[in-house]
Amino acid sequence: MNEARTELLSIMKEESLKNVILLVLANKQDLEGAMSPAEITEKLCLKTLPQGAWFVQTTCAATGEGLTEGLDWLASQVSTGIAASPGRDH
Repeated sequence: MNEARTELLSIMKEESLKNVILLVLANKQDLEGAMSPAEITEKLCLKTLPQGAWFVQTTCAATGEGLTEGLDWLASQVSTGIAASPGRDH
């Protein structure tokens, strides 16, 4: 997670990504010890992102659980623009 956080924060500093919409799919939620959305939010320092909207969606690719919800959120953000208050986890 440290490397992922470092890379994400570095990328998100790019001026060309101002107002970007970020969907984090927290996969493998069916496994014991899976991180919660709050833990992922903290470890990736998502609340420190200066711009754009972000969302952490729990998923299980094996069953498809959570995938539709995450993509629905993304589609909603794209169609309505950036959310007024950035950041959320689910």
